[in-house]
Amino acid sequence: MKNSIKILIMALAMIAAASCMNKNNHSTATFDVSVGFEVTDNEVDNYFHDGMMFAKSYTFDQVVYFMSEYDDNFGGYRGGFALSVRTGNDADPGQFSSFTSASTNGGASPDGTSTNFSRGYLAFNKTATMPDYDIEFDFSPYYSGNAQIIGCYICNTLYNKRLLENDEIGNGDYLKVTVEFYNNSTLLDSVEKYLVDYTGTELKMDNDWVVWDMNKQMEDKGGTPSNVNAVKFKLSCSGASLKPEFCLDNFVARVNVEY
Repeated sequence: MKNSIKILIMALAMIAAASCMNKNNHSTATFDVSVGFEVTDNEVDNYFHDGMMFAKSYTFDQVVYFMSEYDDNFGGYRGGFALSVRTGNDADPGQFSSFTSASTNGGASPDGTSTNFSRGYLAFNKTATMPDYDIEFDFSPYYSGNAQIIGCYICNTLYNKRLLENDEIGNGDYLKVTVEFYNNSTLLDSVEKYLVDYTGTELKMDNDWVVWDMNKQMEDKGGTPSNVNAVKFKLSCSGASLKPEFCLDNFVARVNVEY
């Protein structure tokens, strides 16, 4: 793994504003953290089992932490994020379809149009045991800090896609993802997106990677998801078959720090 970043797969930090001095003799900087999940063959061979890797957290730029509920004393993974490189072409895709993206390419492309698809991505499964927050920001290396959530790519799992193929999604069924933004345990605001929506006359379902522009969604509500240090994903679904799960790739946050 690269440098001292824990379970680093890929991270990119771009300085968006030059530092400036304030009255407390601290400098400030703003940079975008764009998190993809590309992995090498060597990393897959050494850290993955059945195309997946489980850990307590996946850390990028030592600022962004994607959390899971993981405990060796209770059989390992218990909920939250898992890192996956699985596709529907893998062996036994049915057994692991909740950790496989509905996209035939596995991960998303960096800009949504190129053919250079990411090999890795995160699969999220809601279970009875979940971490307090699903994404956490650690600003301890700095004097202070906060983040503005820009957005991500999101997709259904292969499991839910196969319900569609087997005609097992009925009128009134839905899968909704709600993202809550927190600052020091205080709920700031939230946005939501339907990955499966059959509450109207037409079934709508995202079985390939789509952009979730959370920043634009918040602006349309009259604000922005800023001053954030933690994020919580809440999933709700109706119907006998749909599972509360999804896949995530290319997560972007704008980080503001004082140092």
